[in-house]
Amino acid sequence: MSGPHVYLSYDSGVLTRQLRARAINVSRSGCLIECDQRLEVGTVGSLRLQLGSQEYLDDVEVMRCQPIQGSSMCHVGVRFLNSTARHERSIRHAVALYGAEFAGIPATSHVM
Repeated sequence: MSGPHVYLSYDSGVLTRQLRARAINVSRSGCLIECDQRLEVGTVGSLRLQLGSQEYLDDVEVMRCQPIQGSSMCHVGVRFLNSTARHERSIRHAVALYGAEFAGIPATSHVM
């Protein structure tokens, strides 16, 4: 996977799982990621975007998961949750201040 990496932590029954993914695009409302694991719609987790030495974090909900034809990968659309106020290290804050290009990720008007 090339491009900015994201890490999604979510509860799976009794366990908390973490998966590594690639950010495809980002908007003020959410993010589209590519990963090698299928996620159930409605899964809630924490999305961490690592850019150089900076780390940005937001709570997210999976809105869709679409297998990529001819691949073991999936496109996963997540929306940012307003469970916490936007803060200096939130992905929402960084996108609002700098636009999606701050991460070198193409901007979109919407993700889902």
